[in-house]
Amino acid sequence: MRTHNGNHGGHARRLAMAGAAALAALSCAVLSGGAAAASVLPAPYGDLNADGNIDLMSVSSTGTLQTWEGNGTGGVGAPIDNPNQAQPDFSDALIDGAGNFNRGAYQSLPIYRSTNSWVYVEVGDGTGTFSSGHEVSVEPPNLATSWPAITQLVSPGDITGHNRADLVGRVGDQLEVFANTALYHYNTPVAVAGSGWSGRTVIGVIDVTGDGVKDLIARDDATGVIWLYPGVAGGTFGDESTRVQIGSGLDAADYPFVITKGDVTGDGHADIYAVGASGGLYLLSGNASGGFGAPALVSSDPAWTGIKALG
Repeated sequence: MRTHNGNHGGHARRLAMAGAAALAALSCAVLSGGAAAASVLPAPYGDLNADGNIDLMSVSSTGTLQTWEGNGTGGVGAPIDNPNQAQPDFSDALIDGAGNFNRGAYQSLPIYRSTNSWVYVEVGDGTGTFSSGHEVSVEPPNLATSWPAITQLVSPGDITGHNRADLVGRVGDQLEVFANTALYHYNTPVAVAGSGWSGRTVIGVIDVTGDGVKDLIARDDATGVIWLYPGVAGGTFGDESTRVQIGSGLDAADYPFVITKGDVTGDGHADIYAVGASGGLYLLSGNASGGFGAPALVSSDPAWTGIKALG
């Protein structure tokens, strides 16, 4: 049964490291972000079926919500359709398949539906699939009448210090942080990391430098340049004046969907997944020099063709 929570209706610091060396510190353990964040996001981040490997979620070309179970070496299994959905067509949905929103044992699935500008959380049970029978309708920040028009949804864990899973959303040309202050309750969003976000995609929010503060990894959609925006304690990030280029070759025309949840191959370096414009799941393996390898196809399953969302 769906739970309705609330009125459902409707910079500044510079990096001690730069360039390629920055990403050398990326790892799945780092992604958990220290003791406070670990209490919100059990390690490894993104493990949806409690087998110790990072998993993915997608919305298929036909709007079906699907789970892809990671195998610990960078590959994924066949897609698993998610059952028992009251609204089975997820064509309008933004997802990010990680986040412990109720401090339970398992990670959950945040969903933003554009048709009604509303956020839901489907609470995980450790099986890797989700059901609207365990879905919470999340009231808008500070009791607004609806959530803003979000065009990318990211669940970074606790970045504001409330020891709860926060949300990051791309809203127009801004990137905004929604601080989770109580169970399924969020503060008024705060714009972070400068402007120009309508032409960028967040790849992930990870502690790159090992200082206990999560940093923002994003790509320029047109050029494919990958940027590191240094994190600032309290849930914000550097901007265009402090960001550092850490990669390239990941433009949106060739790879419309990109994401990192940490180390998916077990070598201690964070990796990036990308879905090709013509389908297929590709892995950009992180290496000890702080860079990434070339995209390598790890899944040619036809279900990757035409996906509408990745989380």
